[in-house]
Amino acid sequence: MYIGLDIGGTTIKGILTDKTGKIYKTGKIDTENTTKAIIDSIIHFCETLITSQNMKINQIDAIGIGVAGAIDPKKGKIIVSPNIHALDNCPLAQKINKKLNVPVFIENDANVALLGEFWQGNGKKYKNWIMLTLGTGVGGGAIINGEMMKGRDGFAAEFGHINVYPDGNLCGCGNKGCLETYASAKALVRYSTEFLGKNKNSSAYKRSLTEGISSKLIYDEAKKGDKASIQIIRYVGQHLGIGVASLINTFNPEAIIFAGGLSRAIDLLLPVIKEEVEKRAMKGLKDKIKYHIVKHEDKGPALGAIKNAIDQLG
Repeated sequence: MYIGLDIGGTTIKGILTDKTGKIYKTGKIDTENTTKAIIDSIIHFCETLITSQNMKINQIDAIGIGVAGAIDPKKGKIIVSPNIHALDNCPLAQKINKKLNVPVFIENDANVALLGEFWQGNGKKYKNWIMLTLGTGVGGGAIINGEMMKGRDGFAAEFGHINVYPDGNLCGCGNKGCLETYASAKALVRYSTEFLGKNKNSSAYKRSLTEGISSKLIYDEAKKGDKASIQIIRYVGQHLGIGVASLINTFNPEAIIFAGGLSRAIDLLLPVIKEEVEKRAMKGLKDKIKYHIVKHEDKGPALGAIKNAIDQLG
């Protein structure tokens, strides 16, 4: 039996499965504010998952963990986590192993999300595919010839930092014109604020006066036929299409799988993405591409953490 943990800035999601990925128990706890409190809560959370099935700790083969940031998987150490600074320079695997006496394996959250989809989701159908995560930023990963692409230091597939405009919007990475400054949920809200200010007769603008601007609001109003909202969705979709075309030209994938909050608008985004792909991707590479949304948005990263642990155990 295995435990998978997806450690986020506000919550920690957990899952208990067997080696085939059959789910026995899921749960969620708040992410605490100090290193000790986070570790203590993880220990208690694992014990709760185990006892919920009338099991004992010695029945757990391994614990897999996914967490955002720069990770040293070999040392089981979090070098820096942008959303959970209490875990910076924390040898988390060692500390949990010391308490529970179970092998613990840590990996970057984007990598475990990719593995989860590859193991138990739509990615299992393919040997070459790209995951594009559309959230506050744009992230992702790639399965190439049936294996996860990691790069030299394990930080490969920073797809959000593909450059689409050399002198474009300033990105948090320090560069200008990165894809995520045009095609993320944050970028959608930024552009909406600017665009709706020039289209005050739109239903989205009027609704935003009381609710504030969000990607969900723009999506809802676009579905109702609001022209300004449709134009905003199109703007984001065009830039996503530019990025997707670049990925297709680079990796020759069988499929593109979308994840993250903004992927819920894929029914409106995908036609625009396909238009750009048709214009920009090379003939022969763009043919027969399949598009999907992740099968397990909430459980995927924790499942992937388990798959990583299983693989590491050999």
